[in-house]
Amino acid sequence: MEKINFGEFREKKLVGTNGLLNEFMRAFDLYLLKYMSNEKKVVGPEVRDYYDINEAGQKFLLSLKDELQAFREDYYAQKSAYDIAERIDLNVNIVYPYVKNRTYTENGTQYSTVQTNTPFKDFDKNSLVSYLSSFQILRDIQMDIRLEMLRD
Repeated sequence: MEKINFGEFREKKLVGTNGLLNEFMRAFDLYLLKYMSNEKKVVGPEVRDYYDINEAGQKFLLSLKDELQAFREDYYAQKSAYDIAERIDLNVNIVYPYVKNRTYTENGTQYSTVQTNTPFKDFDKNSLVSYLSSFQILRDIQMDIRLEMLRD
């Protein structure tokens, strides 16, 4: 293996889009960009098809292929706060506010990334969402817990 174009590598060897890979990277605090280059230009904050990926990065991503597939299935599947709570083994009362905050702004505008057919005023623990991973919710919760521990 040698350094190759990331878009070609992704299409031949991995599953999912760059958007999915970027969400996977953020959900698990993986700094995939350290394996990438963009000729003599600076690599941006997200993976792009026109970047090159080195051999170490290819091996690393291939070692995570099963986990990426599981993340992909969870990300695109329709699920409720109850489903997410069960998947990450937490109480739905903890999970629901995070799902709502990932789906809507404080004033009720739906974020473009998460999909739901439930209006803001009717959104509840049974409302279905997709384009959101249970693992993203778990990361959000863990981040808040870590911050609280620093404040204590």
